[in-house]
Amino acid sequence: MCHINIFIKSYETKGNRSLELCSFVDSATKNSYIKNDDGDGVYFSEGNFIAKSVDRISYLKFQEDISLSKFILSHQRITTSGFSEEYTQPFEDKEFILLHNGVLPSFAKKEKSDTFGLFNKFLGEFKKSGIKNRQKKVLSSIKKLFNGVSGSFSIGIFDKTTQKLYYFKNSNTNIEAFISEDKKEFYLTTSSDNEKLLELYRDDFSDFEIEDYKIYVISEDNEVKIKEVGELKEKESYKSDYYTSEWDKEYNSLGYNNCYDELEELEDWNRSFQKKSLKKRGIKRDRQERLEDFEERVREHFGFSEMESESCCEECFGRTTNLNNYGNYICDNCLFEFWKADKNERERNRENKDLETQTRENGIKLIESREGLEGIYPDYR
Repeated sequence: MCHINIFIKSYETKGNRSLELCSFVDSATKNSYIKNDDGDGVYFSEGNFIAKSVDRISYLKFQEDISLSKFILSHQRITTSGFSEEYTQPFEDKEFILLHNGVLPSFAKKEKSDTFGLFNKFLGEFKKSGIKNRQKKVLSSIKKLFNGVSGSFSIGIFDKTTQKLYYFKNSNTNIEAFISEDKKEFYLTTSSDNEKLLELYRDDFSDFEIEDYKIYVISEDNEVKIKEVGELKEKESYKSDYYTSEWDKEYNSLGYNNCYDELEELEDWNRSFQKKSLKKRGIKRDRQERLEDFEERVREHFGFSEMESESCCEECFGRTTNLNNYGNYICDNCLFEFWKADKNERERNRENKDLETQTRENGIKLIESREGLEGIYPDYR
């Protein structure tokens, strides 16, 4: 997935501190760009401008902008579609800046970039909203787009008018957050390795917990203030979302009671495939290996790469399952069709193995009965 590096401060840095901060921002974004080298972009609140390129940006030449800006929003891109500077983030219009880490297939149907499509839809929701209070208007637009949405997201939306950053994420993405002891600096990053670089810049930062599906507004006024202002609804549970009456009819035609009973392994895999989730749920090692093996068969069947964000088909159905941290997605229909084919293949393999075993046992009995010898095994392969 992409990388995000956001630095917020409540004061203008000067002298050595200015150079140290610039060096840190340059090192952190460079570290994030190493694995995400399809584009680099940054927004500076001082001067209200964006610099972006398909190549890495040298942040050292923006030392003055870094020193004066209260909000520095950077994004290092790995391409899922539209390899060009046009689709390099952050995206902006006159009122908002948006940057996104993750994959949202439902926003990419008519756009070459899911984030580009998302940004346009957000602007549309905001403009047509009749709510007068600006913050409530932003929150309403976010909730309409993200309540129960499929995919993965870690998103920052900066309101130029109020100078506030709205941040929210779901459980399919990771974020590290740190705040300084004096609460005058705040740092968000998707690159866990950047914590070591942060310690070199300033050693009094402590962890700040960001909860999944919570919406935070971050502002500065003598100090950085982070406030929880809303909450998104999670996507409906796997059982209620995937196990529809149509599926049950299909399973009944195959001789099963219902799809939920027969897809227990697939359900566990879908809900708990992430290694951290597996560890938290206490799933035994042999079960984890079976789930990983199933995911590998899915990825191999659809030609997914471990290092690229991909989906199963061009016309994705919107409701998707996240296979792994790299953003491989598969929709309901493709998942169901693959499961049927995979199950049939495994059953055929078991039947063939049973036949081989039976043939071997019969061959042993035949030899023992004919020659009266024990322990003579024919060479069956």
